[in-house]
Order: sequence, then structure tokens, then C-alpha cells
Amino acid sequence: MTGYDACALRVLDTESTSVLSSKSTSSVLSAHSGRSQAVEDTVNTTNNFLDFLRGIHKLQGSQHLTPLQPPSPEPLSSAVGVPSPSSPSSPNLTRRAASFTPGSALHRLLTSVPGARPGVRSVQIQVACRFACAMHLNAVLFHLATAYLEPQAVEKTEAFLKRLGIRIVEQELDWNQSTETLMWILLFGDDEGEEDYGQSSMTWRIGRWTNVAKRLSKGSWDELQMYMVNCLTGERQAWDSESGFDEWVEGVRKELTEAPLSSHLSHR
Repeated sequence: MTGYDACALRVLDTESTSVLSSKSTSSVLSAHSGRSQAVEDTVNTTNNFLDFLRGIHKLQGSQHLTPLQPPSPEPLSSAVGVPSPSSPSSPNLTRRAASFTPGSALHRLLTSVPGARPGVRSVQIQVACRFACAMHLNAVLFHLATAYLEPQAVEKTEAFLKRLGIRIVEQELDWNQSTETLMWILLFGDDEGEEDYGQSSMTWRIGRWTNVAKRLSKGSWDELQMYMVNCLTGERQAWDSESGFDEWVEGVRKELTEAPLSSHLSHR
């Protein structure tokens, strides 16, 4: 999917094709006839990926997620029956929020720095797995939040994160920051995942989106990684308005469609 030249991608961009004459359009399309279907698929996947970024942005805003701090000693109020924000009985402390709070296993995995570990693969693979994990988790939570009505959406989200938490402990990811193993868990999923959010088709989409994202520069890749993590934790994003967000997405779109090669990941 990646590696197609910018000229071929721009042929399928509506803004570019509108200014090309029919003769020049025909000649360019003829020159790239062997690639046209693959390029069109890449453009469609890019558009779907950008729609996904917009979707998780709206979801974060609608849920008003509040980032939690690492657990602290119980305050005196809890001892007299008044729930505190960190108390398990508090309605504000859902598994959705607690799963991604700083210090949690998932947060450490999604923000880990690639490094040498026994049996670990290359830095490029670690980087790609960490990125795909953040994308996969956002995609699952977005699907569950939008495909079901409350309270079923909340119940399915909590159930998904509970099953994932159990598997994280089973694979000892609560202390071993192996993003490759987390990616394996997410890719293969479970029977409940197939029923609740279409695990196999979800895995296919994540693979496609990751391939498209590999066209980004290192700076844009890292920025997008942080954006997806922030959507999970509820952290404030870099922009202060919808217009700022739209401008950022447009910048991502432009870089994806104009990138001549498949990215910095091949050269790290």
C-alpha cells in the first residue's frame, strides 16, 4: 500500500483532478494503470483514517473524560462514608478512566520508550506496535460507544477493558513493557470481541491505517501517537478550538497524500 509516488496519489485527489485537462489526465492515468487500483485504495483508506481521527476527537469531547492521577492514600472523608474521587465506590471512577490513568499498565505500555530487552525486536517494530496499539484501543472504544446505546455501550466497554486487563496480567505486561505482546493480544482478540465490535474486520482496518500512517514524518508520527494516547487518557490536546483541530487534520491529510515514500520507519 505504501511507497506510491505523490504524483499518482494527486491524480486521485479531487482538487488536483479538477484542474487537469482531460488529455493530461488520461495520459497520467495510463502511465499509472498498473497502480491505479492500489492508489485508489490507499486514498480511500487515508480518508477513512482521517474520519477515524475526527471521530475519536468528538468522542473525547462528548464524554468529558477527566484524566485521573495515580492512586493516593485514602482521605479522611472516605473513613466517614463520603466517597472520594479515587474511591472505588465513586461513580466517576470507571474502568474506562482507570485503565488509562498515569501509572497503569496500559498507560506505561502506550508511552514506553523503545529499548533493548531480552528477545525484543527492532526499534521500528516497537514503534509501529505502540502506534497500532493506541489506534486499536481508540477504534474499539469508539465503536462500542457509537454502535450501542447506553447503558449497554458502557457495559460493553467495561467488559472489554476487564478482559484486556486480565490478559495483560496473564502475559505479565503489568511489569514487562512489551508493546509487541500487547499488539498480539489486541490483534487476536477473543470471541466476545468478534461479537461486540467485529474483531477480525477491526484488525484488518488497523493494519490498513497503520500502513497509511507510515507515510508520515517522524515528528508527525510522534504527534499523532500522543494525540491518540491523549484521547484515551482525557488529556487536553494541543489545540484550543475546533478550527485548530481541523487545521491539524488537514495538515496530516496533506502530508499523507504528498509523502513520496513510506516513511522514517525504514531508516531508524
